[in-house]
Amino acid sequence: MASITLDPRLLAPPETSASAETFRAYVERLLEWSAFAKEKGSTVTISRHAQQRLMDDNAYPLASELRNCLQSKGIIEYDLKTLKDFCEGFFRYEPCFQDFVAVKDVYHDKPVFSPNIPEIPSLKNSSMEAEENLATLVVLNHCQCSTSNIGFALQASVGTTQVSGHFELHDIEHTRDDLTSLGVLPKSVAGNVTVCSNLSDYVSSCNWGELFQTSNEDSMRLFIKLAIFGSRISRGIDVDWMDLPRIRIGAEFLSRAQGVGQLKSGLASNILEAIVDAYEGINEKLTHPIRTGAGGGAPQKTSGTFGAWRRDVASDVHLHYWKGAGGIIELSWISHPHDDFHIPQPSGR
Repeated sequence: MASITLDPRLLAPPETSASAETFRAYVERLLEWSAFAKEKGSTVTISRHAQQRLMDDNAYPLASELRNCLQSKGIIEYDLKTLKDFCEGFFRYEPCFQDFVAVKDVYHDKPVFSPNIPEIPSLKNSSMEAEENLATLVVLNHCQCSTSNIGFALQASVGTTQVSGHFELHDIEHTRDDLTSLGVLPKSVAGNVTVCSNLSDYVSSCNWGELFQTSNEDSMRLFIKLAIFGSRISRGIDVDWMDLPRIRIGAEFLSRAQGVGQLKSGLASNILEAIVDAYEGINEKLTHPIRTGAGGGAPQKTSGTFGAWRRDVASDVHLHYWKGAGGIIELSWISHPHDDFHIPQPSGR
């Protein structure tokens, strides 16, 4: 599952004196995270205390005030409902960060993060909350807990997708079996946290092979969309999450793909790359029709309006999929060995 917790400072609107470009970037980034959070297979959380911390900093995002400020900058494309959806929606996410990781509080001192996570003077309380959330993730990473792979979306980039932290640990309030089983807690902890400042950063930090091999069907759809998102960014294409294709997965695809993907190192990532290329129409010379017979003149196998296609992944591994009108694709099978031309009928899933 793709799991992200949000730095509370992400929700703090820019100063009223900021440029129109800064305000537009603020709204677009939150709309992007909001769209991502609605995807099956994703979990986006925020601290239980985020709302109060922003209020304490006089930085709570009020939709009506934000709309007025945007309009004063000549930005009129965001209506009040859209702004309210993300201004208020993030605070309604369930579970909150603390419940999701089953850690209420971490008692520690002398925290050191590298690179340093800058404190924003006007957001002192929210900065402290962000540090507390990061400390929790460091503890889970140090103790190799099952939810240690949660990413942290920072308010601003720190130039890397990994932040290391270490500090003295005094106690933890939690309800986690994997921490209880440790018995005596370590006196000091050190660990890394995956960080990002936007969805593009998050994509660049993904271990695609591991994600591919450990996903369920909903997660697989999401990871494919993330990989397509990253491919478009790398090719200099302006990406809107809402414009990404719907991912259709045949009934037998997931188990077959993960079974073949484990045969050798790097193969799962190669399968995912072939899937992205199929959706994006890249390297078409690697794609061939699956025919009804052995001869090159035999007609392409079809099902309704869909045609059967085979794309090279490796010399003995191929992606089989159905492609229909409007470029609709259903992933169907990963063939292995080379003479496997099986393709299950499309299921419309």
